[in-house]
Amino acid sequence: AIVSTPAGINGLDLAAGADVLVTRGGEEMAAAIAGLLRDPERRRALERQARATVEARYDWNAIARAQARLYRSLLR
Repeated sequence: AIVSTPAGINGLDLAAGADVLVTRGGEEMAAAIAGLLRDPERRRALERQARATVEARYDWNAIARAQARLYRSLLR
């Protein structure tokens, strides 16, 4: 599971609460991590969703498909 600050995920297309837990300080981050350690089901759900999002948007094949779509649209 991903626990981050807003700066840590800046520019990434991730959904707060679904792909990542976004915290605003050290105490909040520690509490979020502790909560995930106490709730393995929620942690696994966040892990699955984050992995699916990253594979769909950031793996090299997905990036290549997006680039190909962009080039095709520019050539029209």
